[in-house]
Amino acid sequence: MGNSVNKSIILPDGRVLGYAEYGDSSGFPLFYFHGGQESRLSSMFMDSAAKKLNIRIISPDRPGIGISTFQDNRQFLDWGNDIAYLVDSLGLIKYSVFGLSGGAPHVLACVIADSPRIENASIISGATPYDYKGTLKGMWFPVKLIHWFASMKSDKLLRWFIQNDSDGLIENPEKRIKQFKKYLPKPDKALMISHPEYGWEFIDGSKESYIQELML
Repeated sequence: MGNSVNKSIILPDGRVLGYAEYGDSSGFPLFYFHGGQESRLSSMFMDSAAKKLNIRIISPDRPGIGISTFQDNRQFLDWGNDIAYLVDSLGLIKYSVFGLSGGAPHVLACVIADSPRIENASIISGATPYDYKGTLKGMWFPVKLIHWFASMKSDKLLRWFIQNDSDGLIENPEKRIKQFKKYLPKPDKALMISHPEYGWEFIDGSKESYIQELML
């Protein structure tokens, strides 16, 4: 079985949960939870490494992103239940989870909901609540803006910022690649030079996160 980027299941409440698979289809299952303004496609760059390590990466879209149905009044803990249902549907006995940035609380939700079946749980550059002391220290300025806007009573500025980001990705993706090369840490910059396709794969994953908005 090769990679499949448009898989989905129907959850008990009728919502669609979309996901992609990468790596070794017979390997140990590892769920990857994407960061903000990303999607199930954002883990494509891990495909070759996962194959070498005999890991099956399962990368779901969060509600309202990619091909997953929007969920009214969603809470983080709901995610743990969604993933537990996906695990059951795939017939898995044990699995691991890891998340990047905004995927961090979704890792924790799964640990709460289904810890007996989870072998390992990892968080990379995990996002914290916006009102925690020191949360914004060292953070890239555009991401700081998202946190500031999210803390306001009105979501008008946040919606404007996200719309602007979406427009920029669609109209001028080359600008985002230049930002990567300018602001990323040195090891990531070196990776962008040796594997420029990774940057474009990340762009595709980000575009997919806005696909439902673009279809309105």
